Amino acid sequence: MKFSDINTCMLDYDYDTAYGFLSVACKIPRPEKVTPTNFIKFQVYEHTFPEVTPREKYTGFEFVTELDRVARAKISDSGLIDPVTPESKFRSDVSRSVPQKYEQNHDILTNVMKFDSDHNIESLTDSVDTYRSILIDNALTHRGQPNVLYYSGGADSEMVLCSFMAAGVDFVAVTFVYTTDSGEIINQHDTHRADEFCQKHNLAHVKRELNIEKFWQSSELLTYAIKAENSSPQIAAYYKMLDMVHSEIEDTSFAEFAGRPYLEFGKIAIPNFPILTNSDFTELAPDIWGIKLFTESQCDDILSVITQAEFATQGLGDQLPVQELLMPDFDPVFYQALKKYLELYVERFYYHTYHNSHFELLTAWFNRLGEAVTATGATNIETDQIRLHHDKSRLTLSLVLNSDFEGGEICFPRQNFTNKDIPRGTMLIWPGQITHPHAVKPVTSGTRHTMIVLTKLESFSTRELQINPQTDK
Repeated sequence: MKFSDINTCMLDYDYDTAYGFLSVACKIPRPEKVTPTNFIKFQVYEHTFPEVTPREKYTGFEFVTELDRVARAKISDSGLIDPVTPESKFRSDVSRSVPQKYEQNHDILTNVMKFDSDHNIESLTDSVDTYRSILIDNALTHRGQPNVLYYSGGADSEMVLCSFMAAGVDFVAVTFVYTTDSGEIINQHDTHRADEFCQKHNLAHVKRELNIEKFWQSSELLTYAIKAENSSPQIAAYYKMLDMVHSEIEDTSFAEFAGRPYLEFGKIAIPNFPILTNSDFTELAPDIWGIKLFTESQCDDILSVITQAEFATQGLGDQLPVQELLMPDFDPVFYQALKKYLELYVERFYYHTYHNSHFELLTAWFNRLGEAVTATGATNIETDQIRLHHDKSRLTLSLVLNSDFEGGEICFPRQNFTNKDIPRGTMLIWPGQITHPHAVKPVTSGTRHTMIVLTKLESFSTRELQINPQTDK
């Protein structure tokens, strides 16, 4: 196993992540007295992921010792690394790698306002949802590979773990324990916190030890300071430990290092979901809305996977010619990605349009109707169409994946609407209860594949509960 096969990281920082953080921070009410930066950071984290352990003070590395000062002076005196202040590092990174949409102006507040405009952010809730979604999207890019996430016990690295947990992406947490020649654990407070968090959430947790005193007195300190391009001896120690972890995994295996094999959940390639604004929702009939969710190519990619899967007979006891593939069981990673996406953009649109329409996904599945079902010889089918009914959901969402079939139109008699001319990949959204009864005509040729999503009947946004309603105006 090569280094490139392993993801060992603290966080995939990009400028959407940075400005997402700042967007939340700018909207959190400040106490009357001057608020320390780290207090604001913890407030942002606790709004974004309730799982993050509340902190009364900054923890992280506690290396403010004579040993640290000597090591820092050693790096400085070498002349090999320029001292870097947070401000100069930020502005240097901005000028070098910030996306085009921000590079014309380095003023942070101006760029946060542009970020809010780009993402249609109007409130603290919107900022929290967007920031959380960005972090989860970053985690989803690491699905299907062995992920080793550094967990110092501080809030920053804990946020990374929470984003991977929320995305349903497998990882093992690794904590570095730093000791002195006398055996004292310098970061004992943080390693204890890491132990508690991993035990609480039943996470795989690996610890590796480094004699920090010996390392900082060796020639390796300068080697790793140069590798890290940083004058901090703590960062040099981090890079040293990363090399140790990589070497250990390469010499043995990820499974031996982690104590278990990594879990490959994903089957369906997660598409690049579009960023939506309220204007992207088109009202096709009274209270029936449409959004273009998947391209034809993305529909084909999903079909190529699910058509090879084993569908089950429709499970609601209605004896309909439908077979189902429950999404959370078949591909939990894809389901979590879809869930987070819809709960962000669709909820935001409905709240903006109807003022009180919060929702939370209940479940989702793929179903098929037509020749592939009747060919199984099922004997419990009493009709060749889905009769008029309404759903037990606050909102129902439906998307047709293919076009190589005839018939199978979904019909809304009260709204005088069918989806006959709606292109595949377009998701329809409607109130699931009594106002929108609907039926599906028989499929006369081929097999119709659709994706169905139901939301909870009475659901108040769990994300809404993370904020103080009185501050979210």
